[in-house]
Amino acid sequence: MLPIEKREALVWEELKALFDRMGEPYFVGDIMQYFIGIKMEMMENTHPVSMNYYIHSKKVWFRSEVVSNFPERMVTDIFILASHLNNQLENGIVKVDVKEKKVIYLLSRTALLGLLYSRELNDQFSTHFFNTRDIWCAFHRLLDEGEEPAVIIGDFLRYSSLS
Repeated sequence: MLPIEKREALVWEELKALFDRMGEPYFVGDIMQYFIGIKMEMMENTHPVSMNYYIHSKKVWFRSEVVSNFPERMVTDIFILASHLNNQLENGIVKVDVKEKKVIYLLSRTALLGLLYSRELNDQFSTHFFNTRDIWCAFHRLLDEGEEPAVIIGDFLRYSSLS
């Protein structure tokens, strides 16, 4: 069995190769040893969402900041929507950071899976991206269009692809 450090390094190389194949511009951060950051638009002509991918504590982490600097008056509705979304998610969790006024979607998988199954990182990236898009759309409807959380969740129950 390979030592943990070697496994993480191999998964890191696979993760970088995934982004190279995608052709999306990305940066390798100096925040931690294994860190990739990208910015992607969820819809055309919208503010890009910051998405980070990193290896820490034997896991590959997929993180997106779906809302930045939300209005304090919306905290209750944001928590209601996040709670309902978490009830629908099969993978990951929506977290609300009241202090930083952010909503984050976080998904993690054991790093070893990326070595055992050749498509695992690609599949998890796809799950993370599409869930981020759906979560972003839900909060966009809440914050920018003024929809009630119950209406948004009702629509998600009928049409969503959250996994």
